[in-house]
Order: sequence, then structure tokens, then C-alpha cells
Amino acid sequence: MYKSTACLIFCLLFTLACQTEKGPAPVTWVDTQDWEGWAEVDSVRCGFLEVPEDHFQDDSPRIKVAFAIFEARNSNPEVPPVIMLTGGPGGRSLNWPGRWENHSLRADRDIIVIEQRGIGLSSPLVRSGEAFMDILAADLNSTEEKVATRNLMKRISKEIKESGQDPAKYNTIQNAHDLGLLMQALDYPKYCLSGSSYGTKFGMYTMKYFPEYIHASILNAPATLSGNALENRIPDYLRSLNLLFAECAKDPDCQGQHPDLKTEMIDAVNTLEDNPITIDLADRRYTINPQDAMYFLRYQLYNAQGFKLAPQFIAAIKNRDTLTLKEISAGPSQMLRVGNMSAFISFQAYEEFSTTTAEQTAKAIAAAPELSAGFAWFQSIIPEMAYWHDSRISPEEHHLEGISIPTLIIVNEFDPVTPPENTKLFEAALENATVIRLQRFGHGAGGDCIRQMEKDFLRDPNAKLDRSCL
Repeated sequence: MYKSTACLIFCLLFTLACQTEKGPAPVTWVDTQDWEGWAEVDSVRCGFLEVPEDHFQDDSPRIKVAFAIFEARNSNPEVPPVIMLTGGPGGRSLNWPGRWENHSLRADRDIIVIEQRGIGLSSPLVRSGEAFMDILAADLNSTEEKVATRNLMKRISKEIKESGQDPAKYNTIQNAHDLGLLMQALDYPKYCLSGSSYGTKFGMYTMKYFPEYIHASILNAPATLSGNALENRIPDYLRSLNLLFAECAKDPDCQGQHPDLKTEMIDAVNTLEDNPITIDLADRRYTINPQDAMYFLRYQLYNAQGFKLAPQFIAAIKNRDTLTLKEISAGPSQMLRVGNMSAFISFQAYEEFSTTTAEQTAKAIAAAPELSAGFAWFQSIIPEMAYWHDSRISPEEHHLEGISIPTLIIVNEFDPVTPPENTKLFEAALENATVIRLQRFGHGAGGDCIRQMEKDFLRDPNAKLDRSCL
């Protein structure tokens, strides 16, 4: 941890410089003790950057964006720091410093972690995750769930607007300009980006608007850039499910235990219509109805062990094995809690919602026998985005092309939310892309091999990448 006196001197000098030069808003440095859970973290600098809520309006209200700099274990001034861009949108990044303390990239370079606008420490929008969890946990059928979701979203939207915040200004375009100001404000000539899931989209727009600051980027699990991510949620999930069924049919062990996994799943889920299962999850009592089961099953496929976990989940529903259900549903039950769902909705309504989105989502659900009873959360929340705010991304904002920054793209064939198809638009916009396509389950890829390849790539982005460890 840096010394408080040195920090104060640096802060005063830095703030003075920012205030006397035209350009970025001032940085306010804070002691790590000020953030919950950060008291014991060493070699880290934390601060806030003041930014306009609307970068394109001169008299816009100001908001703050939190960030932390984890200093390299073996500092090398010639090595650009890497900025970590997390997923969601709405996912937190500064709630748990342990996530970054021993990150492999920190061995020889600083790691900069930004908490995106509207989330956590960064002028958060009204949090709604717990209330959405209550709806998911309740014993509601699909129709009742839709009504409860509509009422909740109306209330939360009203609270946000009454607080003086404009939910339409919480989007990737504004996010990228926040990061542009931060890169200007910090004392580094160049930066690398490392984004996962939604963070890949965040990275692409940052490269679009601020290419002069970016040395190289890593994009793991590329998000949809076509503007129809919401419409693709159901087809992408069903695609991953069908791949699971096909892989199970080819695997002797899986086939032996599940001769017809798809039929087993449909039959098991349908039993919940009249006889739901109730278990304790995430500090509350969950009643798992058919639409809830399909929601929880989707998140089993997020895991690298999805080929094992998804059939286990299906069998547990079939056998009413509450112990197994509780064990493997603990993570998915937290999905609405770990991020800011109000931010998620604001971003998605701006960038992914169109006049056809609600209709196409309903058609996709109705056409799938797997979803005959509905699909929790998505079936309810997507139509209501039409009323959250009425701002939509412009064609110019949406356009991406001619990005020459060296970029490593990593994608999983069996990913249920960011499938390999997404890489086509990335590759079309990037003039210097290296793509790694993995035959794996899971949302995003990790492991020693991937970490080594990422380090090698950032060390020399233009060199031929050694893929032998794959």
C-alpha cells in the first residue's frame, strides 16, 4: 500500500494538473481502507474519475467512475498496463480485490480495473437484483411472473428518474468515453485491453473511439455486435443445448446414463408444472417451476464443466434430488445478485432493443418444445425494456470498421451466450485479429494454456502465437 503522505502529494499535484489543463476531469485518489474488503490489499492505488453523465452535452451532470491500479510484481516501465473490462453489462469488478491480486498478467505489468458507470462504486443506478431474485424464487407461473416483473421495472425506472439519473446515458458509447478520459488522466503512454463477454464489446468501442491509446487487446467470449443480442438469447441457448444432446449421444458414459437426454429434460421439466421443487438458495426459499428450471439449466452451460453439470441438473429434476439441485444451482442463483440489473437493462435497451425484439423473443420461446412453459426472467424482462427508456443507438454509433489494433479473440464452440458466430463481425471490423476457436463448453475460456497464450500475445502482439499447449 502506498504511503499516505506520498499519496496526498501526488493527489494534489495530479488534481492541479487536471484542473489547469483542458482535457480530462480530475482524479480523486482514495485510501484502500475506504473501500469495503480492501484494507489488506497491498501495492494498489484506488481512485475516482469525475466524468459527465452525457459526454456529448456540455452542461451534463457529473458522475464518478471508480478504478484501481494493481502495481506489477516486477515492474517494467516499457510494458503497457492492461485494463480489465468485465462482463454483464452490469457486472461488478471492484467488489472482490482477490480476483485481481494474483492475476497472471500482473507478473510484469500494472493491471487497471475500472468499475463501469452505474455499477457498484461508480454512481450506481438503483439496484434491482434482489427484487428480481424474489420474483424468480417465488412460486409464480409464467403469466404471474410477467406481471410481477412489469410492476417491478416500472417502480425501479421511476426511482432512477426521480433520483436525477438518466438511464439512457448508461450505455457502451458513454462507457468507452469514460475509459478514454481515464486513459488520458493516468500517466501511461499506451494501454492494453483485456475484455470478457460484454467486456469484449466495451473493448471494441474503446478501440473505435480511442485507438491512439491502445497497444493491443484480448477479447475472450466475444459479445454480439449486430444489435440483436436479446433476440439471439433463446436461439443461442437452444443451439448450446442441442450441442449438449449431440455430444451426450456420442459419449458412452453419458449415453449410458441418459439414452435420450433431450426427452429426459423435457419430461423432467414438465413434471414441475404441477409439482414444483422447493429448495434453499441464496438466503431465500426458491420454488423451481418449469420456466425457472430452464433458466437454471442455461447457467450450468456457462461452466467449463457444463457437459457434466447440465445432465446432472436434468437428472436431479427428474429424481427430485434436492441435495444435488441445491449444490449445482448455488452459482446460478446468485447471477442476479452479483451485478446491477438496472444497469444491464439500461445498456441493453439502448443497444439491443428494437421494434421486433419482444415479438422475436416470444416466437423463439413458443417454437421450442423445451420452453413450452416459458423461460424465466427473459420472457418477462425483454418486452418491458420498451418502456425503460426510449433512446436507441444510432447507425453511426453502431458502426465498427477499420480497427488496426492487434487483437486476440478466444471463443468456445459450446458457449450458450456468445457463440463462435459472433466472431464474424469482430473479424470484419478488425484488420489484425488472431482467433482461437476452442471445442469447449463454458462461457469464456481460462486455464494455464490460455493464460500463457495471453501473456505471449501481449508480449509481442505481432508474433506468431504458439498454440502447442492446446
